[in-house]
Amino acid sequence: MPNDYIAMTEQSNSPVYIGPAGWNYKDWRGIVYPSSRPKGFRELRYLADFFNLVEINSTFYKIPSLESVEAWLEQVQHQRHFQFSIKLFQQFTHSDIPPENEQIDAFTKIIGLLRRENRLAALLMQFPWRFKKTPANISYLFKLAKLFQDFPCAIEFRHDSWMSDAILARLRERQIAFVNIDEPQHERSLPLSSVVTAEYAYLRLHGRNAEMWFNENSNIAQRYNYLYDSAEMDSIIQTIQEIRDKTGTLYIIFNNHFRGQAIVNAFQLIAKLYRQPPLIPVTLLDHYPHLRAIGRIKGDQQLSLF
Repeated sequence: MPNDYIAMTEQSNSPVYIGPAGWNYKDWRGIVYPSSRPKGFRELRYLADFFNLVEINSTFYKIPSLESVEAWLEQVQHQRHFQFSIKLFQQFTHSDIPPENEQIDAFTKIIGLLRRENRLAALLMQFPWRFKKTPANISYLFKLAKLFQDFPCAIEFRHDSWMSDAILARLRERQIAFVNIDEPQHERSLPLSSVVTAEYAYLRLHGRNAEMWFNENSNIAQRYNYLYDSAEMDSIIQTIQEIRDKTGTLYIIFNNHFRGQAIVNAFQLIAKLYRQPPLIPVTLLDHYPHLRAIGRIKGDQQLSLF
């Protein structure tokens, strides 16, 4: 039984899809997922009972086989409207060496399979801060977008030089979504925005752990170790409402994944947006007991502090 908000999303003229970036994290065991897993337990299938969107981020590090993608599709088949966004392989966005034709073909087949199954929200092209707006980079950006012009594409910049009217106009012309992001602030980083350049919009929330984000000795878990508080969530919701006023469909991804904090904030967002108690894994409550005030577990057993 999916969350009530999923049914509400399906009936809405301006649906909101909410979920985490990735699902295979060792530190989620015993927090998001049960410590003792029943036979046949599959993490993605489990998450699909609580959310209607997941961002596939493992594809940034390795192009998966079609068999792997088929296995992911099988795990969400019980949720008719579940969607995937998929992150483009790093050779396309983080390397000075152009992608090979074999890599282009392989990735095209993967997103083609997701689209044929009506599971593709967007292809996410995320560029690093060092990728600044220069004539050469502008040329590369739109050549890359042309490679995947048959698919819904979303581009995430990290350097604020890309926040220009001319670039946004070109994105609108090609119906490429500008990815609004929330991240720790530093020189020339992008602030949280409500830009819409396509018929759908994309929002990624990375947390605000500036101390670790800019520490070259920190690891990935430390950089994404952040839990948005209630006031920050309220501010983010204002931005979400601004985006919804401009578009039909909105995809929201929480990337502050350390110890399941992305899941916590996703549930808080669902509760605030839809004003209904979402289904919450019972294991999560032991680590984040404040969620008892907003959620319920399977079987419609109400969870409340009152």
